[in-house]
Formats: sequence, C-alpha cells, structure tokens
Amino acid sequence: MPRHNQTPEDIKETLQDRFKECYGIDAGTAAVLFNNMALKTMLEHMYRETMEGLLECPNLAVDGPRIQGQAQLLNTLLEIPKEIEQIQTANDLD
Repeated sequence: MPRHNQTPEDIKETLQDRFKECYGIDAGTAAVLFNNMALKTMLEHMYRETMEGLLECPNLAVDGPRIQGQAQLLNTLLEIPKEIEQIQTANDLD
C-alpha cells in the first residue's frame, strides 16, 4: 500500500509494479482487455456459475475447496478494473 510520504510518482510506480507482479502484464494492456466489457461479462458469468456450483455441491468436504478456489480466482480477475482505475487515478495526480 502507498505510504503517506510517497510522491505521486512513487505511488504510481508502486501500483504499476504491484499490478505487473500480480498479473504478469502492465495495467495498460489489461485495460485493453476490459475495455469492450466482453471479458468482464464472461468472468461474471463464470463466477455466478461457480457460486451456483458451490451452493449445489453435494459433497462440500471433497469438492468445496476446489470450487472455492475457482470462485476466488474469478473474483480476483473481476477486481482488475478497480486496480487499473487506482493506477489511472495515480496518473492523474501527476
């Protein structure tokens, strides 16, 4: 997380570095993937299906952790646009 004594440039660089470390691509490239909303729509659909699968899972002890892992991954991917927005906001501070 950004520290209070960081300059806007430091904050922007920290956010960009963290994003690239987490996702393997820069935020600008990721933004292109989400611009037309098709990827977000697809991920939202997959997330809903996964959550339904979790609710209907006959054996949570066996299949629950796998399904929860899928849901967590999809939720993380759905948060990418918010992270991109944070980086863009930091860019606006320049």
